[in-house]
Amino acid sequence: MGGYYLYVMYGFEHVPNTYVAGYHKYISLPFMTACYWSYYMASATDPGRLNKSTDDVIKERALKRYGFDEILFSDKNWCKTCEIVKPARSKHCSLCNTCCEKMDHHCVWINNCVGLHNYKYFILFLFLHTGICIYGVTIGLLTAQHLIDEQDLWNKTFYTRNGQHFKADIWIVMQYLQNEHEMFAIVVFLCGVVTVMLIGFIGFHSFLIYNDYSTNEFAKRQQLTKFVADRVAFLLKWEKARDDGKAFKPAQKAIDKYNIGKDIQADMSTELLKERVNHAQY
Repeated sequence: MGGYYLYVMYGFEHVPNTYVAGYHKYISLPFMTACYWSYYMASATDPGRLNKSTDDVIKERALKRYGFDEILFSDKNWCKTCEIVKPARSKHCSLCNTCCEKMDHHCVWINNCVGLHNYKYFILFLFLHTGICIYGVTIGLLTAQHLIDEQDLWNKTFYTRNGQHFKADIWIVMQYLQNEHEMFAIVVFLCGVVTVMLIGFIGFHSFLIYNDYSTNEFAKRQQLTKFVADRVAFLLKWEKARDDGKAFKPAQKAIDKYNIGKDIQADMSTELLKERVNHAQY
């Protein structure tokens, strides 16, 4: 809200101008109102909180909503804090101190978890704020061009306090505008920075939506992929040592780390080791 206020105070005094029509003073308000509404809905909507006090019907519905794959999510996962079986695709949020259905992440921007029921508002929040930031940058650049034309800055000679003088170039003109219209320049610059960030978020969440992942599931998949790759590398190293006739016995600590299926023993035969390698790879 503060950024919009500064934009109106220090930017709209130059509107209308050669490149920006006067109606932009008025269409920005409903646009910004939509941004505030999406923010409110994303932050105020219950994302799908679950705990021991949640109605049993809601908890039963949550458990049936998505199937357990027994890889990332198991029906044996018990949340000690909330004292419930964690539904598939859910996660306990330590900040909110509750489990959340189809947990994506806890967002500090909206001070709320992003989950099953408010994810659509969060995506709308990203798109609307990206739009208003792009709009702000565009109006800012067009207004800067108007100020340059109005003062014929490209043909000016600029003097320093020490009496040095310079012909106009893009960096000198930009510095001049920043000094003369400091607050407006700062707000437009921040709009540009936030635009880049938001476009990155939209790109990432577009990827997640296309693949039907949540941020939480994406992170879990990355961890699982690395674990499987490390486990295969560990077993292959062991297999190669056997094939080369070397005396190799892995430490129990390493076995404990990769023995998730309790199928690895330090004294197992070469044939059994090769079977475990094939199973881990495929």
